Amino acid sequence: DPANAAGVHAAACELLVRAESFYESSRVGLRDLPLRSAMAVAAARGIYREIGRRVRRGGERALAARARVPRPRLA
Repeated sequence: DPANAAGVHAAACELLVRAESFYESSRVGLRDLPLRSAMAVAAARGIYREIGRRVRRGGERALAARARVPRPRLA
């Protein structure tokens, strides 16, 4: 609902700020995972972190479409 876009974006940004500490702390646990699992978790961490950054930077309009991470950013 466009009428609620500002509030939804503000709430999403608040959650994304909190998520940053989890993204940072997740690096420590990666070394305890089997290699393939660590690679998968690290890839997902990077992708979702970048999506969050795009949502924050995009403002209210970022919620109107799917956020995508270009392939070169996935590597």
